[in-house]
Amino acid sequence: MIDDWYTVQLANPKAGFGAVGALYSYILSLSGKINVTCVARSNYQATLDEGIHIQSKRYGNIPGWRPHRIVKSVLDASDRPYSYVVVTTKALPQITPASSLLGPLLNPQAATLPVFVMLQNGLNVEKDIYSAVKQLGKGEPRIISTALWIATNIIPGNIVDHSHDERMSIGIYRPEYSPRVQNNVEEAVILQEFVNLFEGTTSPITIYDEVQRIKFRKNFWNATFAVCSALMRYPLPTFFENAVEEQMIPQIRAMMYELLAVGRAMGFDEAALPMDVVEDVVAESTNIFKGTGISHRVSILLDLEGGRPMEVEVILGEVVRKAKELGVDTPRLDLVYSMLSVIQNQFLKNLSPG
Repeated sequence: MIDDWYTVQLANPKAGFGAVGALYSYILSLSGKINVTCVARSNYQATLDEGIHIQSKRYGNIPGWRPHRIVKSVLDASDRPYSYVVVTTKALPQITPASSLLGPLLNPQAATLPVFVMLQNGLNVEKDIYSAVKQLGKGEPRIISTALWIATNIIPGNIVDHSHDERMSIGIYRPEYSPRVQNNVEEAVILQEFVNLFEGTTSPITIYDEVQRIKFRKNFWNATFAVCSALMRYPLPTFFENAVEEQMIPQIRAMMYELLAVGRAMGFDEAALPMDVVEDVVAESTNIFKGTGISHRVSILLDLEGGRPMEVEVILGEVVRKAKELGVDTPRLDLVYSMLSVIQNQFLKNLSPG
């Protein structure tokens, strides 16, 4: 055990210790190299008393698992330095910007700041914390950007339900996209040392010199299949039922071509973002959800059903705003974004103080 290699996992500060945070806290603990501090809220006492019950087709059933330390708030977690801060909250910049959430960990007197790992859906989720760290004058912020493929939910009973799927792509966050950038020595070390924390696990992680194109590709699924599932309030297998597949999938495909047009205008050429991405994402989703009996409900649908704020801005809003900036027409994405924004606005109005 390397005692000074602490990692703080941030759960949803309004809801509790979520599925992604819990699962990756468990995975990181398997290496025996680090101590994991987890921030929770609503399920703090349940996790303290009974632990998290993990039911995973990849990692097995682990009843009553507890992290090294669990605390109620980021302020409580700020009593010691960390090597890594892994952010697994919902990305809701209009409610809790990352710089506000992580404020107690941004110590201007610290000799060095931790590496921030943004394990979140959506685009540009890193820009706020990048700016906040930059303003501290501690040199170039060390931020790892990720694209995560995982099917996991937390269900009643403090249970993390996880299928076999789980993989991560990582790279250094840079504010500007550059298709020919390569990691320098320091950046390569930052990324490799993070990957080394997973030694002894089966968690697949891929390092990229430029990861923004990977995140943009990942958003093809989130900004089409996932958001439409939420808008219609039905899980994805219903998209592939015989009575509606011929109507639904062409519309999903058309939304993806709008995304592709935005990507091209941003500078993602065929090498960075192949046109085949559209058919690839449709085929992948068809293989997963058509006639397979999978009942998984995507996280944005669960948030909508629970009356909780959704990641609309980082999944769709960022794309729509970029399209307008670059003069790209995205009528279908605009429509879905506007509809979900109406629902989101009601959720935001109903948020209780604190």
